[in-house]
Amino acid sequence: MCLLAFAIGGVRADGLPPVSPRRDLGGILTSVSAASQSSALPTSIDGLTFVMVSSTASTVNTAAPTSFDYHQDGEVLWGEYVGDTVRTGRFVGRFAGGTITLRFAHELKATGQVVLGEAESVLERREDGLLYLIEAFEKNGVAHESICVQA
Repeated sequence: MCLLAFAIGGVRADGLPPVSPRRDLGGILTSVSAASQSSALPTSIDGLTFVMVSSTASTVNTAAPTSFDYHQDGEVLWGEYVGDTVRTGRFVGRFAGGTITLRFAHELKATGQVVLGEAESVLERREDGLLYLIEAFEKNGVAHESICVQA
């Protein structure tokens, strides 16, 4: 999981190129990303770390963004995340065909509230050569988008 604010076909405030999301997750995503179809994508993200670039759910602290550590065995994916607004978080799901589908839970630093949700992320390799996760997620029934970049 990872979080972003993006514009389709426009200029984003964070200076990154616009994204074109892949699939509809309860109405969140609606089109296919050409970049996610690249043959240069890995079949496993085991051992990779991604950091949050932007999110519609909260303002990203660029000095201490949320960091996501991924583990994978076959198509089974799991991991943990901390930083920014999250004291501790865990996720579990599947990585197949460049798409991550998962469920997550984390505790907010400020209030101790436990947040539950689900997400679908599309893995992309951009012109800068880095891997990005373009994500549509829902937490506590509210839809959001996010982007993370490989650390």
